[in-house]
Amino acid sequence: PHSGSSTASRATSMMWQALQRMEAPFAGMLLEAASRLTGVPADQLKTGPGGIWRTAVSCEAEPVIRYRELSERTETPIACETAFHFPTTPDERVGAHFLHTYTAVAVEVEVNLLTGRVRVTDQYHAVAAGPVVNPMGYVGQIEGGSHMAIGFALTEDAVMEGGQYLTRNLDAYLIPTVKDTPAGFQLDAIEGLPEGDPFGPRGIGEIGTVAVA
Repeated sequence: PHSGSSTASRATSMMWQALQRMEAPFAGMLLEAASRLTGVPADQLKTGPGGIWRTAVSCEAEPVIRYRELSERTETPIACETAFHFPTTPDERVGAHFLHTYTAVAVEVEVNLLTGRVRVTDQYHAVAAGPVVNPMGYVGQIEGGSHMAIGFALTEDAVMEGGQYLTRNLDAYLIPTVKDTPAGFQLDAIEGLPEGDPFGPRGIGEIGTVAVA
């Protein structure tokens, strides 16, 4: 069936919810399969690094059966499924968002009172988007988005006249370079979710851009 767009917030939340719903049943299936192969009762087993472990065994010991062996010795593939509807907004708007990310941004700027040139010297971002899935991607997205916004706000100007662009080259459309990157950058990721929130992490596609611009 038609699933709608796979925008960052929507796709991230859908994957998060699917994994949350399947985690317990899938782990249970692994333990039952391991119990059948090893003879150890399932309630004495747990999942762990590299395979299935006895609950009383220290972390330095080997697992009772490794995941690869468990997979190779199990005749029927171990798999589980989940199905759910992504919530939609009650508002009568096409493409309206249901999940939102929030941010607060402060920037420090230096203004040349003679020439009027503005230079961003430091910036601080507090982003509330739930649990961080990919730390490097998270920081990179905010850093890159904020740098894009600095160019949008201070140097880039696509001039149009009569529906035609007059700005046709990068000698007039000034994209910021690495020299224009502020020396200071701080990011606080607020990972907490509202009580009872089942939707998990939100996307951060544009959140590093809008407030800075």
